[in-house]
Amino acid sequence: MPTSIVRIAKIKLLGSCFKNNSARVLGHDGAYSIPLGDGKVFWSFGDTILGPERRGYDPRRIDLDTWLFKDSWAKKNVAMISNSGLIADAKNISELMYGGFEYFVHKRTVDEKELVEAREIIPVPERLKHNRKQRTAYWPVDGIVINGKLYFFYLMVTSVMSVINLYGTGMVRSTFPYETFEKLPNTRLTQTKKLANSNELPFVWWDNRRDRGREQIAAFGTAVLKNIVDNHIYIYGSKLEHRGDGIVHAVSLARVKKKNIEDITKYEYLAEAPSKQNDFTPKWSADPQKTASIFDGNANELSVSYNPYLGKYVAIYSYSKRVDENNEIHMRSSNSPAGPWNKPLTIYKPQGSRRKDSCYAAKEHPEYSEDLGKSIYVTYVSHQRYFPELLEIGLGE
Repeated sequence: MPTSIVRIAKIKLLGSCFKNNSARVLGHDGAYSIPLGDGKVFWSFGDTILGPERRGYDPRRIDLDTWLFKDSWAKKNVAMISNSGLIADAKNISELMYGGFEYFVHKRTVDEKELVEAREIIPVPERLKHNRKQRTAYWPVDGIVINGKLYFFYLMVTSVMSVINLYGTGMVRSTFPYETFEKLPNTRLTQTKKLANSNELPFVWWDNRRDRGREQIAAFGTAVLKNIVDNHIYIYGSKLEHRGDGIVHAVSLARVKKKNIEDITKYEYLAEAPSKQNDFTPKWSADPQKTASIFDGNANELSVSYNPYLGKYVAIYSYSKRVDENNEIHMRSSNSPAGPWNKPLTIYKPQGSRRKDSCYAAKEHPEYSEDLGKSIYVTYVSHQRYFPELLEIGLGE
């Protein structure tokens, strides 16, 4: 399709994904997907709620956090782990809603009963789980399969009284049959200031703390282009930037040759954003602090893919007018992975279950697309309903 205009021909909300499961999962967010190349797809999720049921919870009437932490039954019977994952069929999108996928699980005994439930694919060390002053979580984001090895990035976060702070980004590797997950050490420790979780320092690839006097280093890995371009993997990162009197999310770009994906010393960072479609030579830097913003308005998580039907690269994300307001899904397109990116197109406005219900984490899952990308599939998460919800989007001329 030669036209440069992207138009939404149809859009349909298909329903919630992963609710029909036998792993005691009552909800989760995130929802990144990585095709494994064998007809299967690896899915990862952030904070995951486990329990027998959502007894006493109505997303239209009760705040989810209030139910989780103040309801007497939920406090006794419901737990939260910081991440989870599953394997699904790449050829059957309906499986996501009706079952057939398989969570990574473990067995544990409660009141003399053996329970089979979802497990953390990136276990949080026990010394950090039980820190009374703050909670530590590992949130998986995007990745890619190279030479049969699964790589994905993860965010290291702490929370105190519901205030979330990102302190670093790391990488995980897994090999077939993709049942165990190994955190990879940083091949060059560049941090000079002590981290709050100093024992995690060897695994921090990028120090994402917002210190005074320096721009935040982007959390690279919040989107990974699955197409290899000129033997390079393109890795997008989200960061907070001061704009006037406010703070916005912005996107930076890194790249690395696929043979060097495990070596952070070989990564390059786009130092100047293109302003024209033609006659632009990208300038790359070895310094992750010297990165340009290629566009902004995203709410941290996003996807970037090549769409054969459009003949363009497509970015999809939850729009963030403010850091805490993101109830729109936007799409941008570009002729190259670096940009320049077209102005955003609003493709959908999710409906919350109640006032101040944030709908976030929008991203495309291009491995499920049909007709060379004429039909694509996107998920987002309502904080109150707390399962990924699936959209079918038809692109038109």
